[in-house]
Amino acid sequence: MNKKAEEEGSSVMGVIVALFLALAVIVFIFYFLFNNGSWDFFKNLPGYKYNKSDAVIELPSDQNILVNYYNVAKILDGKYIKFCTSGDCTKLKDSNLYWYGDEKNGGIYVDENWAFDKKIADISGGRIKINSEVLNKGNLYLRLQSLLPSYEDIVNLDNSIYISGEILRDKKVEVKTG
Repeated sequence: MNKKAEEEGSSVMGVIVALFLALAVIVFIFYFLFNNGSWDFFKNLPGYKYNKSDAVIELPSDQNILVNYYNVAKILDGKYIKFCTSGDCTKLKDSNLYWYGDEKNGGIYVDENWAFDKKIADISGGRIKINSEVLNKGNLYLRLQSLLPSYEDIVNLDNSIYISGEILRDKKVEVKTG
């Protein structure tokens, strides 16, 4: 009797193992078919010929800026903002501004004192938006005026975009006094 019970137990265990393996194979097949990343493995093998539909092209949101752009500034060492002289980035002007964060979510700060640095701009989606109190020459502008670059550079920095370490805008904004 013991032998018969042992044989039944082993056959039940064999059925359970077979069902588990079959279920694992089915899950693997569905994962492989419906997971887009799994096809990338085969596309990266030698000899695969890419179609035009395979290429992923990411263009900036404002393509006109790439065609007719004005160089506002460059980001050096991933942080420090140096302004271009009249759109010429071979002649850079120092500033006390630095970039904190990334192009999706960050800010531009004035290097006043390591504990009291003031944020003068927000960065969202690669676009830079200067604080209205700085643009309108309010109290914040008056307090930081000695540390800020020229007002024309600040105005050109507003509503500009960040592309690969450079800050660009569609055209230069001229600031007239009076």
